[in-house]
Amino acid sequence: MPFLALLLRASPNVEKIKLHTCVSVRIYPVMLETDSDADEQLDVGQDYSDIQLKNLTELEIKTPGIKKVELDFVKFMLVRSPVLKTLRISINKNVTEDTELEILNVLLNCPRASPVVNINLHR
Repeated sequence: MPFLALLLRASPNVEKIKLHTCVSVRIYPVMLETDSDADEQLDVGQDYSDIQLKNLTELEIKTPGIKKVELDFVKFMLVRSPVLKTLRISINKNVTEDTELEILNVLLNCPRASPVVNINLHR
């Protein structure tokens, strides 16, 4: 998150973001619970309140599965992007339907700055 925060601070006028995550050397399952790896935790002590993406209209994320830190990042982007129109998340076919529904439930119930954002989760 600190690296992404630095990029976002340096690019306040960005209109579209496409992020592609990949599986590291280890294969991991989809986890919505707290991840065990400390380097993958969202640093909640860090202050990101100065990041505002006033021109971001489109956010696309392609990931094999969505980990808690990725989900936290998406929620952060929803709160910081007042003109966001489209959020697309592409996940692996191996993600269970229950997990997919849980992800959608989290995203649809989290606060967002844009009243018109269309959230699209697909395989």
